[in-house]
Amino acid sequence: MAPFENYFSGGSPGGDAPVANFTANVTSGAAPLVVQFTDLSVSNGNCEERVTNGGFETGDVSGWTITGTDEYRGEATSSCKYSGTYALYLKAGDPEEGTFSASQTIDLTHVDAITFWSYLGQGAPHVKIDNTDVVTDIYDFSWTEHTIDTSNYSGNHTLTFYLPESSPDINFYVDDISAVSGGITAWSWNFGDNATSTEQNPMHTYTSAGNYTVSLTAANATGSDSEVKTDYITVSSGGGGDAPVANFTANVTSGTAPLAVQFTDLSVSNGSSEERVTNGGFETGDITGWTITGTDEYRGEATSSCKYSGTYALYLKAGDPEVGTFSASQTVDLTGVDAITFWSYLGQGAPHVKIDDTDVVTDIYDFSWTEHTIDTSNYSGNHTLTFYLPESSPNINFYVDDISAVSGGITAWSWNFGDNATSTEQNPVHTYMSAGDYTVSLTAANATGNDSETKTDYITVSAAAQVDLTISGTVNTVPASAIFAREPNAVRIASVKNNGPDAASNITVAVYASDVANGTAPVNTTTIDSLASGATSTVTLIDPTIRNLEGGTVTYTAAVDPANLIAETDESNNNKISAAKSVKYNGYKGKGIYWDGGSNITTQHTYDLRGDVVSSTQPEDSYKSVGWTDRTETWTAGDLPIPRTATVEKVLLYVSYNWDQTPGGLPNLTATFNGNTVMLGTPYMDKSNFGAYADYEYGLYAVDVTSLFDPIGNNTLVTTPNTGNKNALYPSTLVVVYSDPNATRKQIFINEECDELGYSKTSYGTTMEEATAYVPFTGMAIDTADVQNVTLYSFVGSAGPDEGNLIFNGNVVATNAWQGTLCTASAQIFDVTSLLNATENVAAVQSTSSGGMVVLQQILVVEYDDSQN
Repeated sequence: MAPFENYFSGGSPGGDAPVANFTANVTSGAAPLVVQFTDLSVSNGNCEERVTNGGFETGDVSGWTITGTDEYRGEATSSCKYSGTYALYLKAGDPEEGTFSASQTIDLTHVDAITFWSYLGQGAPHVKIDNTDVVTDIYDFSWTEHTIDTSNYSGNHTLTFYLPESSPDINFYVDDISAVSGGITAWSWNFGDNATSTEQNPMHTYTSAGNYTVSLTAANATGSDSEVKTDYITVSSGGGGDAPVANFTANVTSGTAPLAVQFTDLSVSNGSSEERVTNGGFETGDITGWTITGTDEYRGEATSSCKYSGTYALYLKAGDPEVGTFSASQTVDLTGVDAITFWSYLGQGAPHVKIDDTDVVTDIYDFSWTEHTIDTSNYSGNHTLTFYLPESSPNINFYVDDISAVSGGITAWSWNFGDNATSTEQNPVHTYMSAGDYTVSLTAANATGNDSETKTDYITVSAAAQVDLTISGTVNTVPASAIFAREPNAVRIASVKNNGPDAASNITVAVYASDVANGTAPVNTTTIDSLASGATSTVTLIDPTIRNLEGGTVTYTAAVDPANLIAETDESNNNKISAAKSVKYNGYKGKGIYWDGGSNITTQHTYDLRGDVVSSTQPEDSYKSVGWTDRTETWTAGDLPIPRTATVEKVLLYVSYNWDQTPGGLPNLTATFNGNTVMLGTPYMDKSNFGAYADYEYGLYAVDVTSLFDPIGNNTLVTTPNTGNKNALYPSTLVVVYSDPNATRKQIFINEECDELGYSKTSYGTTMEEATAYVPFTGMAIDTADVQNVTLYSFVGSAGPDEGNLIFNGNVVATNAWQGTLCTASAQIFDVTSLLNATENVAAVQSTSSGGMVVLQQILVVEYDDSQN
């Protein structure tokens, strides 16, 4: 190593010198004593010296210049901090209010880097020096450290953390802002026994007894500092024993950079059974070295039928407990021996082990080969080791193998990974960042000595694929205008792209919802098989979360390779966030299912009589667009034919409308029927509830005009808009129920409601099954045996031509059935005789296009066969 004075010329270059410090794994022991020294020196020049109040520990923002409105700006907060008591909290609201920032002028002379920790950067926070962005689009959903290279700067510069004008509703926390200078580049050790080292973390062996003073001098480009520890290492005279045998393995020996390798120490202390225990593995096929007691029939022998390793094991067997004790014993020198280890099998609860006359292992229950350890660290000299079966142990089969005397436990490890990196851990994990073949060595040491194992070209690392995954498009719901309550939602992630020159495969894409586990757990994932260089793929995932009520907002975050399983040249651009989406009911779906408190088209009137029902809807040209001034609709006697023998039971006037935007939420109309003002009452209503026409309402008035109806003349409805009325009117319908003794018996169900439907996966987020209005007919049981005809009159606005399916009791009756236009509200007639049930009859009107249709009143007529009575 060059002399320390060679690191400087012309005086101090500025910055801060390091602070030297070190430690050792052991500071006393018998010679030869192997000591692993560890450098604890640190570079000086932290945030307190170059950055004023970089940890915000004063509880305010002293030293920083803050910009922003009073409501949205920066402050010190204790609610979320990385360390200490406070952190800087930058918050932004309305993007039109301007930029929100915290800035400070810092002397960057000889400053290598600015480091800071941040949290909850929602995609918009930036950092700049002077007028240049140095960190952009921070996505930190947990506290994350960032480093800004400032090695090319000198003099005063302005460091600014800011939220651009395009960043609404951002919460951005910053803490522990530091200016880092003077990385340590040289170490000089003196071990006090005339030995030295320039390694950062050297291992040194003391071979003679004595007290040793150790010193370390650490240097950087700015200066140096020394740490001296007097009489730090105490070495006593050696007590014998054996050095270890070094060995190791790795979980992987080849792969692509960055390659993480788990190294496992396999080193063992020496002093095995061959040295201290005679024939501890019974490999001679006999019991040489052991003294056996027991009868000829029941005693000990070497057996090959059951052994732990090698060829043979000791087999102790007992029969009649009156015969005596069965044992195998040997005298062993336990001086410097830490432990006796052995493996045993099939000890039925009685086998024991003793040293001299003292039991050290009792009641062995080994139904598989199991290792046992006997602590012998307090023994010295010769002692008798005995494996025995007491007299009370009849019919026992006890196998023993690999009996070893273990000495000199390993106390230090020194790894060299072949890429200038080292470790003193026993089982380290090391990551190789560059391609190449790497030779790995391990030195294992105990109080007696050390041993090294070197494996040449042990690790082979190939170059990492140049992959850069990002989301170049948007993250949006389908449709894009809302998230729908009471159902799963589709999330479209547009243009997942590989910007790198190499292909990527098995690419995980995950989507997170802000209202599920605070956005920390994915609601769904998918896998893209592969992306070539420059290729893109758009995926749609389903968020299965059911939000029962509308209200509030949800933000989706999409992440590519969220677990960082694919090595990329840029890991910072893998996330993309959607705009906040309002949770809404979907008005294009069946109202009875997809609205809280919504209703199906339910039965409001029932009749069981001899008679019939007739209806008439005004023609298409009666439709009035928004801005209409008045309307007169007339029904002649011919439109509503009623027999002279009939009696009118009920007359219902149905007035329906669409595109209502009248202030107050209801049409403002005056209606006269046959010259009499009628009260329209409260309408049945529906609306799409999202998108461009979210609040344009549809409705149906049902008015009883029985007392005003003329059964033999004309009937006239005049409708006039009042101030502020703003809607369009569908043609109106009159429905007349009459009794007639000459007619057949009929049961009549009249159902009422207003349910807007629209089918489009992309525009409305609906399937045909969802864009369905259900019509349950209730209130009367039906005698199906005598039924002659069953007819359904289904009134639907804006239906046709060739639009909508009719389903009855789960059976498709007709497809593309309605033949009206955008301006009609008339009935389509269906024969459902063969599909009738005695109870629980349900019709379903299903939308088949994105044009939309409005389900109105529905009439079911069940006619009986009089000839059966």
